[in-house]
Amino acid sequence: MSKKKKKDSEIIKLWLPCVVTDSECLELAKQMSQLCKQKDDVEAEKARVGREFQKRIKDLSGEISGIKDVINTGLVNRHIACEKAFDYRNKLCITTRIDTGEIVEERPLYEDELQEEFDL
Repeated sequence: MSKKKKKDSEIIKLWLPCVVTDSECLELAKQMSQLCKQKDDVEAEKARVGREFQKRIKDLSGEISGIKDVINTGLVNRHIACEKAFDYRNKLCITTRIDTGEIVEERPLYEDELQEEFDL
């Protein structure tokens, strides 16, 4: 059998601190500047998207609240055809729902409603 000769030395790599050259420092500064810009852009996009989501959530909450009120009260506002009648003798304006005949408003006539119109 032959014996292996022991090495007197060998080359290895270790992670050690080194002095940075001026050109390396300049390159790192450029890289850092680009990364800072990218970070600022991402933060701005995050804020914009956050505002968009907040608006969507607020809109949905408003719709939910409106439906909840209808369910709780059993009432919903709708555009209903009404008749406005002018009772000049009693100086009243009476608004009546056409679909049910219910009086929805009875008020005194305004001054301009009391004025007679003349044909010119």
